[in-house]
Amino acid sequence: MSIVAEFSLPPRAIPGGETLESLPAATVKLERLVPTGDAALPFFWVFDVDHQRFLEGLRDESGVSTVEVLTEVESSALFRAEWTPDAVAIQGIHEMRATVLDATGTADGWTFQVRAPSRDQLGAFRQLFTDRGVPVEIRRIYAFADLLSDDRLLTPEQRQTLIFAYQRGYFDEPRGVTQADLGEHFDISGRAVSNRLRRGTRNLVTSTLLDPTTRDDSNEPY
Repeated sequence: MSIVAEFSLPPRAIPGGETLESLPAATVKLERLVPTGDAALPFFWVFDVDHQRFLEGLRDESGVSTVEVLTEVESSALFRAEWTPDAVAIQGIHEMRATVLDATGTADGWTFQVRAPSRDQLGAFRQLFTDRGVPVEIRRIYAFADLLSDDRLLTPEQRQTLIFAYQRGYFDEPRGVTQADLGEHFDISGRAVSNRLRRGTRNLVTSTLLDPTTRDDSNEPY
């Protein structure tokens, strides 16, 4: 039975932690939800910091092989990185075939919500860090069926935006409302609305329709 786990790690357990500690205003959101091949979790957004400073900091970290900025949008930027073999956390997530539902990093640490095929694989993931003296705080473990019934697939913002967009006819043909209209309602940009809709929809599809032990997302566009 698939399980969902919520856990936290210290900043330096993930490549980018040293840079986060040196730039405490920054926030990182991992973008790639499904690890595939050797390119596990290569995409991430960085918010509220000078992107060039963050890029330079990452290039000096031992767990990062290569890194580049793909696009910049207002106060955020999309990065792509390749990790070295000693990037323990990323390798651990890859090896346990987990689907990352949400992952956020700040100077205080990383918080993850992952879907794993079994408790045994989650235990092996925790042991991977324990053997290296890295503390892993498991905040919660529950069956995937409980997640569905307890409505934790989406962030509150994603849920509100998806429901409001549906009620106002955003998904109708023709559309009854635009992303700009939705942005005015939530007092955010149209691009921010697009991100909420896209990530919320992707979380629902990833978590309810796909099996992380069998699917191959290598052709997924980013």
